[in-house]
Amino acid sequence: KLSFIATVLEELAAEDREGNSSLHLVCDFDWFPHTPAEVAAYLLAQGADPHARNHAGQTPLQALAERALLAADALDCDVQQREDLAQVLLQGGADPWAGEELGITAGDAFPGLVQAKHGARSACVH
Repeated sequence: KLSFIATVLEELAAEDREGNSSLHLVCDFDWFPHTPAEVAAYLLAQGADPHARNHAGQTPLQALAERALLAADALDCDVQQREDLAQVLLQGGADPWAGEELGITAGDAFPGLVQAKHGARSACVH
């Protein structure tokens, strides 16, 4: 059940030493039969904050973008799941340009998704 998964994630987030929220932790575990995107959509519907920052200053989408870029050269069976999760976070209001000060944004890792929803960076107004 998604409500059980949400409870587990909240408990993990409460103990997380890096300050990660439940949305940061979504892609750290296998939630079969649910996908990370389904879990994130549920969390967002329950009021999870897509703008929450961990101790490193990363939002869930920016942390996902960094992960996607670091794993880009490796064989990775979770590419589609990461893109689906990014799309859910963007639809949930996540800022695609959060993390510019850290050097990696969702626009870097998921340019097609970001441009389709928000346009090119120069056109984005904060």
